[in-house]
This record gives sequence, C-alpha cells and structure tokens, in this order.
Amino acid sequence: MDPKLPSTVGRLGRLTLGLGLALVLAGSSCIPRDFTPSGNDLAEGHYAQTPSQAPDSLIVASYNIQFALKTQRAIRDLAQDAWLRRADLLMLQEMDPDSTEVLARALGYDYVYFPASIHPKSDRYFGNAIVSRWPIDHPHFVMLANEGPLAGTQRIAVLARVQVAGHAIWTASVHTATIITPDEQRMEQNRQILEEVNGLGGPFLVAGDFNTVTHENRAQLRDAFRRSGFHQAHLPRGSTIRKPPWYSFGASLVLDHIFYRGFRLRRTGIDTEAMGSDHYPIWAVFEFPPVAGAGGSPAGDASASDPTPGSR
Repeated sequence: MDPKLPSTVGRLGRLTLGLGLALVLAGSSCIPRDFTPSGNDLAEGHYAQTPSQAPDSLIVASYNIQFALKTQRAIRDLAQDAWLRRADLLMLQEMDPDSTEVLARALGYDYVYFPASIHPKSDRYFGNAIVSRWPIDHPHFVMLANEGPLAGTQRIAVLARVQVAGHAIWTASVHTATIITPDEQRMEQNRQILEEVNGLGGPFLVAGDFNTVTHENRAQLRDAFRRSGFHQAHLPRGSTIRKPPWYSFGASLVLDHIFYRGFRLRRTGIDTEAMGSDHYPIWAVFEFPPVAGAGGSPAGDASASDPTPGSR
C-alpha cells in the first residue's frame, strides 16, 4: 500500500497539483464548445474475431491515453507488453471516436465509445471506450455531476455488457473529475457510478482513471466500492502516471484502478515502460466465475478476498 502523506504535505500536494493543472488549462487558446452527450453519440466498430473457445482466464486493462494524441504509440505499448497484448478487455479514457476506431482496428477488437465533452485543450471529443475481443451489447453511459471548474468539461462512465463464452459480464470505463474539483463533488460522481452498477446483476468489472491523488482519496474510493460488494485489484507498488514536475513528495500517484465483483483475482501489473500517455496502462488477470446452472455457485455470487498481487 502506498505510504500515507502527512496532512500538511497532502494539502500542499493538492494545492500544487491543482495550480499546475490550472496553468496548463489556462495556457490553452481554445474555448469550450457547448456539447451535451446523448445516446445518439454512440460510436462502435467490429474488428474482433471471436475466439473459438473459452479462455482459462480473463485479462482486463485500463489505459488513459492523454487526449488520444499518441494513439499509434499507445497501440505499440499494447502490442509489445506480454500481458497487454493478450487483453480480452480494454477500458480507455480521453479518447475520441476516430482514435478509438484506429486502435480497435489495428489490434483486432470490437468497441463502443461515447464522448463526454469537447475538451478546450485539444478541441476534440473527449470520452471513454470499452474495447473487447468478445461481443458487446447494451452500451450506455452515465453522465456525472459537476463539470470541471476551469475547463467546464463533462465526465462520464461508459457501460456495456460483454458476452465471453457463456459468461455475461458487465463492464464500465470510468473517468472522474481532476483533483481541482472538490473531494465531495468527485465522490458524488463515484456514488452515481455505483448507483448504476448496483442496478445491474452478475459479474462486473469497473476500471479507469479516478484521479485519486491522495491516500485519503484512494481510501474513500476503495471503501465506497467495497460497500457495494466489489474488491479492488491491488496493483504493484508504484505510480500509475509519470509524476509531473511539480509533484516532488516521493509518494506514489495511483490515479487508475480496477474493481471487480464475481471473479477471483490472479495477478495485476503496471506497464511502466509505456510511452503513449502521461498514464501507464494497468492490467489484471481474473479467473472466470462458474456459469449459472453448470454447477457451483451462480456467476454473480462468486467472491474472494483480495489476494497479494503479482506483476509482470
């Protein structure tokens, strides 16, 4: 577990990080354009060749590809890592529809994508995708409360069901507000996600960029998901992003997370050699739940304590 920052250092870190983000956004000459996402904004593609037999495990990854600016580099990241290139599911953030299509086509995935906003820094669509080697159905999104205080950007969680060799698995790709948004408003976004998730039964995988800069942020997030019956796929020690130059307190910055329900966790990892973003891809390997009616517990009832993770 990452070391807990002293409260004074934590407050200073938050202030410094917030100032850095504010300066970055202030330097943009773009003006936000009015945009409200709707179900009609769904983009989807079909490039996967569904495997002929069920795998013995499920590999899930999450990657925030910063403004989708280095998509080709991110494709190389995903293709070169021994675990990422075998991923069954990818949860992507900060994507636009064209870049999502390029990535899915190059790597042989199906995908669904919704934009959340038009970001003032890139002046492009800014949203989340679920990318899968298996058929996807029921795509939709949850619009999260509280627009960004500086950029005025909207955030969403994209949800879809994935049919993996007899297993119907719900998934969510999440991107919540940055650290400059007050904690209570960011936790409200997590509550909205969990309200939607709790209405959907069966095995569930939730992954993405939760912008949990402090130890307290991470503890609040973990506890909220735990109360809803989820386990956290604990990552190896270390940051999930490249530390910005104004962050010099030594503690890890763990902004990206994977939560699961109805699976058993085998191992996790962070690809710190990836160069396609300011974030690193994270991944987890799960055992499948038993299929309902095939003996054992129903798929939605499988559970396990959080084991000690491994890494590549």
